[in-house]
Amino acid sequence: MAAKSLLTAIVYLRCLYCELNGTDPKGTLRDAGPKAFGKRFANFVRRLERKGKADSYCET
Repeated sequence: MAAKSLLTAIVYLRCLYCELNGTDPKGTLRDAGPKAFGKRFANFVRRLERKGKADSYCET
């Protein structure tokens, strides 16, 4: 059950990230190298924190 929950969480995170950034998974891969994606994802987490989301909401 835990593995399924982790997989579900990853899918939800991917969907949330794409929705909030106006992209899709293919667009994310096309537009970013490893460093650029890491920086963009860190900014995404910071935006969620500024909106008052709990740390556990943002942790992976």
